[in-house]
Amino acid sequence: MEQAELRRRARLAIESHKIPNWHPHQLWGVHGVGGPCAICGLPVNQNELEYEVQFSREANPKGRVSGDDHFQVFHVHIHCFSAWDLERTV
Repeated sequence: MEQAELRRRARLAIESHKIPNWHPHQLWGVHGVGGPCAICGLPVNQNELEYEVQFSREANPKGRVSGDDHFQVFHVHIHCFSAWDLERTV
């Protein structure tokens, strides 16, 4: 996917509140497990790397929560994360 399309999808994800637009609390690089990317919606396959991104729930208490109730957890492709990081600071 081209960078312009990734950035467009990142903007839409931010505007529709699919993913927050502030700096994450924690960030891990791991192999994908086949789940959908929070930004582009495509699966992050096992042969790809993803970021598991955690946001503190206090900043957005109505956000999507996975696992620990104190954090929102999102899975994103590495290149989608880069586009999101650019768009969140614009």
